[in-house]
Amino acid sequence: MIPKLPSADVLEDRRRSARATMALHEIDSMLVSDEANVRYLTGFTGDSTILFLEADRATMISDGRYQTQLRDECGTLATFIRPPTMPMPLAIAELLSTAPGTIGIESAHMTVSTFEAVNKSIRSPASEPPTLLKPIDGFLVA
Repeated sequence: MIPKLPSADVLEDRRRSARATMALHEIDSMLVSDEANVRYLTGFTGDSTILFLEADRATMISDGRYQTQLRDECGTLATFIRPPTMPMPLAIAELLSTAPGTIGIESAHMTVSTFEAVNKSIRSPASEPPTLLKPIDGFLVA
């Protein structure tokens, strides 16, 4: 039996609460990479997808395998579908290039190699103001 997805209002309330938690951690946005937390905040039941949560927007970062599922389960959210040749760290870095400030990451759910690749990609000399990644422990427990 497939579990019923929460309503759009419930999911928006959850994201609103997560945004309040972002303010407590003094971050401008959050990369949510734990599948349980992504599901809790968006209703998305797939995997290999990261939620980029900003103060006024939520974007799902995924690949083409999940395009239809994202539309069906998260139709109101923006999506960034990475091409098959683009590794997830580069897709994250590309999206973050338009979001300066302090970006939280779920430190228990992002690999060191992904963190280092993203951090290296966003630290270009032309980046003004600079984008900073801030590890957050226990940001959200679904």
